Order: sequence, then structure tokens, then C-alpha cells
Amino acid sequence: MKRKTLLLVLAAVMTLLLCFPLGAYATPTQMPCGCYGTVQDMNGNPVPSGTVQAYIDGVGLCGETAIVDGNFRELMVAHNEATLDGSMLIRFKVVIKGTEMDAVSNPAQVFWLAGDFYDGDNNPLIHLIADYKVIRDKGDINNDGVIGDADVNKAIGFALQATTPTADEFVAADINDDGRISVLDVVSIIKMQN
Repeated sequence: MKRKTLLLVLAAVMTLLLCFPLGAYATPTQMPCGCYGTVQDMNGNPVPSGTVQAYIDGVGLCGETAIVDGNFRELMVAHNEATLDGSMLIRFKVVIKGTEMDAVSNPAQVFWLAGDFYDGDNNPLIHLIADYKVIRDKGDINNDGVIGDADVNKAIGFALQATTPTADEFVAADINDDGRISVLDVVSIIKMQN
């Protein structure tokens, strides 16, 4: 009976070691911290889409999340470096249309603490300004990466002078670069639809 019990215990231990290898616990993951905020270009325009990345000096990329309509949510920053103690400065980068650029944060300095951010107020709200000017592709008036019905409708409004475009919208809607938005531009955008 003792031998049977010993074999069952040994089998259970072997199963646990196979399912949960000891190496998985060799480098503990520090507690993540989360934040949310806004992303603007250098002119104060919301960045419509892209990715926010968080870097800790000496560690590298420690978190990223999507930008949607100038906002990011649930940016979780964590790392596996057991040797890091205390607060670590976080640098932010923004990736827009495949181009990575530095971003200036407000508050100016954000630090990672185990499971928390520290910015002087322990506030997880961070505003980023990307070293970028929103440049719309021709026809993509709303800069969502797709030339569609929304762009056609905006162009019609501009051509009829029912609405006034921003400078960036004007450049995207003036397909033939004649300095005005007309029915010719609207027809061109219809032909460009994805």
C-alpha cells in the first residue's frame, strides 16, 4: 500500500513538473501598471490611428496599445527584469503608418513603479504629442486609412460649400490640385473608393 501511494505521489510530482517547469518561475514578471490618454500631432490634431509604445530605459519595449480616434486605452507596462528596483523612467513612442517617432508626454516625466505609475499625482492619464503632422492621403479626407462613403460625403459638402474643410481636409479633397474642391474632385474620390 505504501509503495502504491509513493508511486502516485511521484506521478503527481512528475506531472506538475512537466506542466509547470521550474524555469517559468526563474525570472518573475513585475506587476504591470496601466494608463490611458490622448495622442496629438504637433499641431494639436488628434492622431486618428496607430500604436503607442512604452519603453523603459535599459529594458526596451514594455507595452503597446492601439490609438483609436486620438485616444489610447489600457496601455499595460510590465517587464521581466528581476534586477530592476525602484522607479524607472518611461519613454513613449508613437507608430503611425509604419513610422516610429518619439512622443512628448504630459506630464513630462512618467515613472514605472511595481504595479503603478508615478507622475507626481499617481494619475494614469497621459497626454502624448507625437513629432508628426497628420498628412492625409489624397481622397482619404477623414484620414481613417480607407477611401469610402464618408470621404465622398465630406467632399460633396465641401464642393457645395455646405461645410468648410480644415487645411488637411482641403489637401486630401482637392484631388486635381487646382486650389478648389469641385464636382471633379468628388467624382475622382468616388472612383478611388476601396
